[in-house]
Amino acid sequence: MKRIIGLGAEGHAAVVMELIERAGNYEIEGLVNDDEKITIQTMGGFPVFTGSERLPQIMSQGNIRDFFIGLSGVRSREKRRQLFQYAVSCDLAPLTTVHPRAVVSTSAQIARGGCILAGAIISTQSRLWENVTVNIGAMIKSDCDIRAHVQLGAGCYVGSGALIGEGSYIGQGAYVQPGVHIGENVVVGPGAVVAEDVADGRVVPGVQRVLPGQNRTKSSVVRGIQKA
Repeated sequence: MKRIIGLGAEGHAAVVMELIERAGNYEIEGLVNDDEKITIQTMGGFPVFTGSERLPQIMSQGNIRDFFIGLSGVRSREKRRQLFQYAVSCDLAPLTTVHPRAVVSTSAQIARGGCILAGAIISTQSRLWENVTVNIGAMIKSDCDIRAHVQLGAGCYVGSGALIGEGSYIGQGAYVQPGVHIGENVVVGPGAVVAEDVADGRVVPGVQRVLPGQNRTKSSVVRGIQKA
């Protein structure tokens, strides 16, 4: 059986490993971790190796030719890109994972390293470039262009004909209206509604959290676009 290594040891890694084990096509070697704040030595019964610089050595010892990214979240955006590019430079092939309960149109295109989780819907003629993560319950309507290293949060909606630029992050429950173009390295906060184009590197604030006892008559939406 082929062997595979994960890069990153966040909770997302456990989700991907479960998909890989369910498919039964790979034996998981373990995870490589660069985050000093993560001190675990195993995850899901698999070893966690410290330092991505050890990757060539681990590859040679385990005859590994494939990898997956185990990072997800707004704080991991650049690290995901760096690890993906580093692994590819080491001649590893990125695994594409699609949950059996995701719905993907036969005319949609998913490039290498894509990760499509349970309940996600990818509609007709949409294109996902490399290393795109589509989280639980997210919906991509027809003719969308989702560029490399984008992350779509759980339950978000991307309207028909929208473009999401490379490295951008769309937060949980956000709504991108049809035809909107979002630039590169943009952060769209949870629950935000994006009704117009967004320039590179901007932050679109999301819905503020309302705690019990707070005045709910005031708007819970932060308006305006900020620089990242």
